[in-house]
Amino acid sequence: MNLKAHRTNIVLGVLALLVALVVIWDRGRVSTTEAEQRSYQLFDAWRPDEITRVEIRQGKHLRSLVRGASGDRNWSMSLDGQSSDVDEQSMSHLLLTLEFAGFERRIEGVERAKLGLDTSSSSFAIHMGKLRYELRIGGPAPSPKGARYAEVEGGARPTTVYVIGAKLVDSLRTQTSDLRSKRLVPYFSSELRSLALSGRWTLKRGAWAGRTSGAFLLEAAAPIGTVRASWRAVDAWLTVLGNLEALRFLPRPAPTNSGPVVKLVLVPLDSKLPRAVLEIGARCPKGPGRLLIRREPDLVAACVNASLVKKLLVDAAQFVDEHVIGTVESDVVELRLSDERGIVEIARKGKGWRMRKPDEAALDSVAADALLGRLVRLEGQRISAEQAADLGALGLDPPRAKVRLIGLPERSVGPKAEDRVEKVDVGAVVDGKRYVKRLDDGVVMALAEDQATALLPAPSVLRANSIFAARREHVTGLQLDCGGKRQKLTRDLAGAWTLIEPKSSGLRADLGQANELADALRSLAAIRWVAEEPNAAHGLSAPWCTLQLDVLERKDEEEIPRQLKVRLGSAAAGGYYAQH
Repeated sequence: MNLKAHRTNIVLGVLALLVALVVIWDRGRVSTTEAEQRSYQLFDAWRPDEITRVEIRQGKHLRSLVRGASGDRNWSMSLDGQSSDVDEQSMSHLLLTLEFAGFERRIEGVERAKLGLDTSSSSFAIHMGKLRYELRIGGPAPSPKGARYAEVEGGARPTTVYVIGAKLVDSLRTQTSDLRSKRLVPYFSSELRSLALSGRWTLKRGAWAGRTSGAFLLEAAAPIGTVRASWRAVDAWLTVLGNLEALRFLPRPAPTNSGPVVKLVLVPLDSKLPRAVLEIGARCPKGPGRLLIRREPDLVAACVNASLVKKLLVDAAQFVDEHVIGTVESDVVELRLSDERGIVEIARKGKGWRMRKPDEAALDSVAADALLGRLVRLEGQRISAEQAADLGALGLDPPRAKVRLIGLPERSVGPKAEDRVEKVDVGAVVDGKRYVKRLDDGVVMALAEDQATALLPAPSVLRANSIFAARREHVTGLQLDCGGKRQKLTRDLAGAWTLIEPKSSGLRADLGQANELADALRSLAAIRWVAEEPNAAHGLSAPWCTLQLDVLERKDEEEIPRQLKVRLGSAAAGGYYAQH
């Protein structure tokens, strides 16, 4: 039995080895199926994942395109001994053109010399695993118009001469005219440690990180100094930098930049990588655009879009962050507001939010998002370092309240990156203002008192925005006291309104307007919650308008009268301050 079992295993092993050898051997050959499916294409096999090298000869110039490591779609190019990156989109188009390249007809019995193939000035060599093809473009063919002779060597077919159409000839000519990548900035923004524009400013990635590309500190001359850069401004600037591409390349050696030159120096996070130095000069020679010379890590000269250059050469003031909070709203995962009265702490849970303090409870996501939105959009007026020297006079020593915010870690740092923690101190009210101090960069800012309420712990602001929820059939009356004018109306079971005040006015109740106002009150919702208690700025100590809706709810055969009342104060963004 053992002998039979061993024999079986041996046979299976030999068969597996033979199959493997057949597969390996077959990779170097064109299968019958491939050849049949591609009988009308120039190349009788096409295996995109196995293409590792394409060599293009045009006249005296040899362009060698080499694919990256296994599985890498990136290509590099060597042209006349000079290396450069390859434009991935252009390379994809070229490979697609070669893959589906067809022919008009085959040519037999004609000497190669008469077809211009002995002196071919254009050829394509394609290395595809163990297969190697070479396409040589010859002289013009008599028909169709613009056609040329071509010769293909390699694969299962013998070396064959074809006539190829003008469209294919033109595509190969234009697509190989310049495969160089138009990108002039060798690094992505997430790979950069710092950026410096000579004589104007430096952006350095902050030690406190932050997941967005805008996690930078700005260093500039006085009066700006070192402050946190606005992620909004930095992201916009980096987008322009990423779009900076060559309109056309200039021949080596690079021309000399005439006139004033602005230098942009980019230092990557990886200390093993070289820095990039871009020199931006005056008008580009012989054509539109500005002249840009990349001095490091390799020499490249090109003409670039002048309007993009204008957007890059900005002053430091554009990057100054006037916002209290510096983390992107979508990156915030925890928020803690505290003062002597208590703590409000919330955290993301799935797609929503959950309250941790003062009570453990699920939150209305709309209300939580609204609070966070107010915080991250909150802007103040930055005061000078001299003005900020006396924190006690600004109500910040000690602070009245504290804000602590946790954001997602820096994308480019890796899985071990720490969370982004941002802290803000909030001062007491001083002359109708609250001063806040960003602990990121020490900047002190002034905010209007009503603006700063968003920084104080107020559990009520996390309530759902709905205020009243009454059914229309339960409404029995409506009262208005606005601008010194009083009106009172009652509603019967049939839905008809009767004007009670003012008496003897001769006026009748407007059914449409009464229903419209009653519907608005019975389903009233807040735009946003502002504070636990009103302050002077809210104008609610003497409201200019009071609205009351009378309802009679029926529950368990019992009628329960209710008065839904709202007082309106000062005007606010998008509405009025109100209290109910």
